[in-house]
Amino acid sequence: MSRSTRAQIERDSKVYWDIVRPLEYSALLGTALDNLALGKTVIAVAPFGPELRDLG
Repeated sequence: MSRSTRAQIERDSKVYWDIVRPLEYSALLGTALDNLALGKTVIAVAPFGPELRDLG
């Protein structure tokens, strides 16, 4: 992210919301699903507000 926005943490930027966040959440959910498939207990903690609103 620092290469894209020239800021170390800029989580309100359009770059973060359009590019970085979808990748972060995809990786988080992919890891959770892989562990569930292995029969592991999973707790995924993140602010999923926008993702939960877009269930359609």
